[in-house]
Amino acid sequence: MPSKPNVAHSGASVLPSGADNKYLATFRDQHALSSKSKFAEGRPWWGWREFAANRGHVDGFNSTLWPGDHEIGIGSEWDAPWMPDPIWFSFDYRKNRIRIQYDRIITHYGQKAEEYYRLVNRACAKNGWASVQRGEMPRDSITDVYGDPPMSTRIFQAAQASHPWILGFTDEPDEELARLMGLTIPGAGIYNAPRKDGLISVEEASKLDENALDERIARAVAAALTAAEVKRKADHTAKTRAGVEKAKQTAAAKVA
Repeated sequence: MPSKPNVAHSGASVLPSGADNKYLATFRDQHALSSKSKFAEGRPWWGWREFAANRGHVDGFNSTLWPGDHEIGIGSEWDAPWMPDPIWFSFDYRKNRIRIQYDRIITHYGQKAEEYYRLVNRACAKNGWASVQRGEMPRDSITDVYGDPPMSTRIFQAAQASHPWILGFTDEPDEELARLMGLTIPGAGIYNAPRKDGLISVEEASKLDENALDERIARAVAAALTAAEVKRKADHTAKTRAGVEKAKQTAAAKVA
């Protein structure tokens, strides 16, 4: 990682543009682990800060934040099975600290799960299927429409409680949390299971009344079937052309 340039903030209302207007900084979050030096004061996050345009304003981050300490570089990097989105970060710019706002994350995903399972069980009731409990994976015919359930709040609660695997303090996986995250543990390492995206988002579906929702789902299913048919025909055409080309090459080789 690059070194932090030696730049002083003049406090002027008009500041240089481009690279001269930025500098690297490392902040640490609330998760400290005294037994590991790089985590002793919290997990490090580094990124580019930009001088505030006006006197008295705070220099904010204007880039992605990466796990690690820019001043230490190699050896300070870290990884974790769940990385919080910076939208949930609260910054203390005077102390170079980050606080991950778990209460907000848990509330947000709890509300998403509540709405998701409301829509899922509405579909179950309409089709005469058994209801689905929160935390369960619905049948494919439902996830094809609404996608996979939102991430379980138990994942964020584990991080809030400083679970060592979720925070990246250990490589020893927690099988139950891995299952909740849709990860598989094949004995050597962990693999991501791709999340299924639905034909209609829960946010969009929740704004529609029953008739409008049924119509929207019908249109989405029809569009998906049309796209699948177009792809099937394109694949068939490509396969046919490849076969013809191979036959031509074989014939040419025999003539030669």
